[in-house]
Amino acid sequence: MAITVLAAWFMGSGRAKRRVIAFCCFTAGNVMWVVWGKSHDAYGLIILEIIMAMMNMRGLKKISLKVGAWGNAVKPVTPANMARNAASGLDSLSAIGH
Repeated sequence: MAITVLAAWFMGSGRAKRRVIAFCCFTAGNVMWVVWGKSHDAYGLIILEIIMAMMNMRGLKKISLKVGAWGNAVKPVTPANMARNAASGLDSLSAIGH
């Protein structure tokens, strides 16, 4: 459980590198929960952890596609950034990857 808390702490970072570390910690936590669930015949937990691991992989893929796995974080969408994008001819949705 401690590794999941550590992962949640890293996930809140503005740096992409730390978020990648968070995904790795979440995945390690998923594996540990599956091992524990297997030893206790907790098949519902195993299924839940497999689904959570797939969601983690999806999130890691989205971060990798946006900025590269070890790149800089995407700027947050704020009114100032949206105005700057509009002035430079970019639409506001390009800032969030849509």
